[in-house]
Amino acid sequence: MRERVRDRFDFSVIRNLRRERGMSTEALADKAGLTRAAIARMEAGNGNPTIETIEALAGALGLPASTLVRLAEGVKLESAQPEDFSTESYRGKRVRFRGLNVYWLKAKAGSHIASELELHRDNSETCLLLSGCLTFTVGKVSSRLTQGMAVRFNGIHDHQFDIIEDSEFLLIQHSQVSAYIPEGG
Repeated sequence: MRERVRDRFDFSVIRNLRRERGMSTEALADKAGLTRAAIARMEAGNGNPTIETIEALAGALGLPASTLVRLAEGVKLESAQPEDFSTESYRGKRVRFRGLNVYWLKAKAGSHIASELELHRDNSETCLLLSGCLTFTVGKVSSRLTQGMAVRFNGIHDHQFDIIEDSEFLLIQHSQVSAYIPEGG
């Protein structure tokens, strides 16, 4: 059965956005030119706002309308099964989601891991070292990582890991879609 378009969107996110800004329901309604009842319906997940209402709410919340729609369309809970992921240099697991891949990898001391273009398109990537020690290089810039340290980089650039001590790390790839970042965050 095909999902109805109105069922794909959950504008109850407006409640958290409003609270994050320290606004009351009444204040948001006034600023957006809407009724308090309309805001309450949407925050309860029962609203079906028009484009004009979305634009008014987004403006009152200080967001582009497209960001408000994307937040309302977001998946609330997604699950995936880990799959084995190994090469000669490392072994581990990979979990794939829409717009996000998470690799939990282990590599032995002395291993050299170079970027593989088919795995690293134009993604923002974060490497968090769980244990061990490694040197991470992007272009001509290197960083030595020890337990608990992390680096972030654009995966399209040539990069490599040189494993100094047996290491375990998370490599998180996420699409470059501009994300909503709260004020002060």
